[in-house]
Amino acid sequence: MANAYQINGPAGDNVFELADFDKQEFVTWQVPTPTCAVSLRVFSSQVPQDTLPMRMSHLGYLLWKRSLHVAQLSPSRRWLVGVRYNYFFLDILNTETGELTRWHDLPPEAGLWDYVATGDFDGEKDDFMFVRWPVADTIAGMQDGSNKVHCQVGRLHLDTMKADILHEFDFQDRIHQCTISGDGRYMVFAPMRVLRPGGDPKKLKQEDIMRNLQQTVVLDDMATLDLQTGKVWRTRIPYPIPAHFELDPFDPHLFYVSTHSLMPHADGVCCFQPGTLHKMRILEGSTVVEGTYTHPGFIRTTQHCVFAWQGKTYIAATNQNKMEIIDAESMTLWHCHKIADDPFYDNANFSDPEFLKKPFNLPPQPAWCDSVAASGDGAHLILHLGNEFSLFDMQKRAVVGSVLYRSERGARSTHGRYWMQNALAGQIQGQYNVWK
Repeated sequence: MANAYQINGPAGDNVFELADFDKQEFVTWQVPTPTCAVSLRVFSSQVPQDTLPMRMSHLGYLLWKRSLHVAQLSPSRRWLVGVRYNYFFLDILNTETGELTRWHDLPPEAGLWDYVATGDFDGEKDDFMFVRWPVADTIAGMQDGSNKVHCQVGRLHLDTMKADILHEFDFQDRIHQCTISGDGRYMVFAPMRVLRPGGDPKKLKQEDIMRNLQQTVVLDDMATLDLQTGKVWRTRIPYPIPAHFELDPFDPHLFYVSTHSLMPHADGVCCFQPGTLHKMRILEGSTVVEGTYTHPGFIRTTQHCVFAWQGKTYIAATNQNKMEIIDAESMTLWHCHKIADDPFYDNANFSDPEFLKKPFNLPPQPAWCDSVAASGDGAHLILHLGNEFSLFDMQKRAVVGSVLYRSERGARSTHGRYWMQNALAGQIQGQYNVWK
């Protein structure tokens, strides 16, 4: 299980953690936080502040970009890839030697490029798939409101640190994740631009912000790329801010996308409808919604995990003080595991306009689940809590153990993600004696 975080605040070092459950080993590496390659003075003069997400300052935006978002373990377990929020390179750690490479292959005259916040591994190879686009395009898109950038899709061979650029096309900036279909034919990806209500928050009441969001929200497209032909098509998601995609372990063209309905900003959190999980199917030339999971108390704030257990597909989704396990076939709740009591979220109704008028926040809580992953056989879920890994047993529907993090933590963990979490059932059965 991979994890990463920053210590001692935004300027502190990065820590990569790797827990090997087979070897019963726990290894950590501490690496320096990179300096920002963008001049704050120049960036502030070029980009209007009201185009930045979450009402960030220019400095806050640049610090946010360099925060680690996902730590991913390669199929061979020899490489740990750390990806930041659309930063200018990929952190690649050799788990055998501890050597860190901050990878990009563009010459200085090409300028700076942003990289996708979550990439994917191509099958069982140590090949990391990514999307990138010029920072100059991002700045121009902020200035004119188009958010259009020219993207490259690449495959990075970790053993050689050489990349092949496979396709190029125009899309939107702040691409949050790219995921490869189970047969390697398609890639799906989407931006996560984050809603920004208009007006001065100090002068707006909460209900005014809600009304503003409902009237001005612009739905984003997600895209599907045929890696064989280079054809790209878009799918409009009927909810704002698509975020993460995970594959179905049995059907190579089925995946599950989470969508946010909340927008954090400097004065609190705006939310105007429940969060959602969509079941999506890739067809030739189109991608369609086949089912949706949601309910009035559902805020899908961070991450979800799709996994196979006893021959069926399940989805484990974080929901503040709860983890909800969903039957993927019917897209209905299978089990809700409450991590801790919370009067606000236990009684939340994000379908009620009167409830939405109440301002609320997302203060850090040690018991809240930031991320969840499944064991290879699906029998256990690993919850990333504020200060420990918690082990949930599917058969018992209960927590059966926990392990405290080894080091002091100055920030919340990243999303832990590993190759087998996004593998097909046949590949899983090749490594585990499951469902026999």
